Amino acid sequence: MNCFYVKNRDNIEKYELSYNKEEVLKLRQELIDNCSEISNKEVITSNNNIEKYMQGCEIRNISSIHLSKNTLKYHYQLYKYPNVVNIIDKILDGDTQSFVNLNVELNALKNESIKENNKNKYELEIQKILNEIDKINNLDIDRKIDKLLLLKEVQEKSKLNINQKSVLYYYDEIINLFKTNLVDSKKYNQVLDNLDFGNEKLVLTKNKL
Repeated sequence: MNCFYVKNRDNIEKYELSYNKEEVLKLRQELIDNCSEISNKEVITSNNNIEKYMQGCEIRNISSIHLSKNTLKYHYQLYKYPNVVNIIDKILDGDTQSFVNLNVELNALKNESIKENNKNKYELEIQKILNEIDKINNLDIDRKIDKLLLLKEVQEKSKLNINQKSVLYYYDEIINLFKTNLVDSKKYNQVLDNLDFGNEKLVLTKNKL
């Protein structure tokens, strides 16, 4: 039984979590394709192993050129996963308690944003950089160049991500994939007195579902 625990006032509640793994994996891929932040990258390495650059992300559209006999330069697009994907991966790996973190993450996104793509996010960042550039003294060339390079990078990222969506587009789908069922509830003091749920490791959260 896949279970997680929630501290609700004076009680500790035990929930059973169930889901269809194939359906979760299918939605996970949709989240990666449509909600990841995309950026163009390049790296120079002395071997052909670039897996160390792939933690929490995915590399696509990769190409390489030999700079020398033992040195390669890779060009690729980096898909940085939304945090929801990382949490889903933990659940699929057996960390059922992470389901509570999934709810916390989704609710935080819901409070901060509305269902829209990332266009406004980058427009605001671009405008902020333009304002900063206007305030830089023309004699401060190095600082102005740094800001112009940053502006170019954000403008490029804006174009790459113009069709990417907020995770909130998938809010209902994510929630509906996971089924929870309250299977037990005990007073907090009972658990402290070892009248617990058996030998299971008890990890508590104060977040009520």
